[in-house]
Amino acid sequence: MQSFVKRMEEIDVEISTLSQLKAYIHDFLNAMIAHGITQISALPLLYEMAETELVSSPKPDLSMETLNNITDKMARPLDTDIVTLPSMEVVTSVRSDNGKSETESFWDWLSANQIPFGKPGSRTMFEYQRDEELVMMQKLPDHISALVQLSDSAEDLPFECKEFPGGLFATSSAYADEDLGSLQYRMLQSFDDNPNFEVDYLHNGSLRHEALIEAVLSPENHRERIHIYIPVRQRKPNFVDYPDFEMTMWISYEEIEKANPILREYKVIFADLRPPF
Repeated sequence: MQSFVKRMEEIDVEISTLSQLKAYIHDFLNAMIAHGITQISALPLLYEMAETELVSSPKPDLSMETLNNITDKMARPLDTDIVTLPSMEVVTSVRSDNGKSETESFWDWLSANQIPFGKPGSRTMFEYQRDEELVMMQKLPDHISALVQLSDSAEDLPFECKEFPGGLFATSSAYADEDLGSLQYRMLQSFDDNPNFEVDYLHNGSLRHEALIEAVLSPENHRERIHIYIPVRQRKPNFVDYPDFEMTMWISYEEIEKANPILREYKVIFADLRPPF
């Protein structure tokens, strides 16, 4: 009964959201007609006017932000997997001398040192945002990684070398031209009620590691497919979820067997498999 009631409530929300979405699309359609916009290529002009001219129109709540919020409610369910990224020695596009990320010279340096670029989907090359800077991260080949670990040459390299700790990450795929910020926000929210995993935050409220982006093979030639990785960890048991429990310091096998009775017994007959001698 509770399942049916919950599903009916979800349907009511879907109906209400679709009604709102229909009304807003109708309003934008009228705004397009009023401004003489009939081609898709002219839509960016409407988006620019929406936040200025249309906001001051008789419908002050008509904005792209509101439309996007309504659309997010109807967004497809997230297809999220939990994967383990291995620890690896990496080199980043962050300069050793000034701490700034320089992606163009980073590519040149990789090529000059014959360090192969990570192939799409190989989980050896990533990018992430750090202080509004794009940082590239490339796994070092094993022979170069060993040299870096056994010597002090890492200090002489123009780019920062470090060990990526790896660990558990939640991953979801999207196209590079989609709203990646919204997707990342939805991924974070999806773990609010996840009984097994939670987002791996540090004590200061930041993620254990910045969200990673990896290019993967795309089914469409003209659109770039990517994976987004967010650090997660196994959720610790919450005793609130187990109201009928009691603490004990010692329990015997007989007590465990009594509390968990065997539902069915099987009798297995083993044939005489001894050699014939």
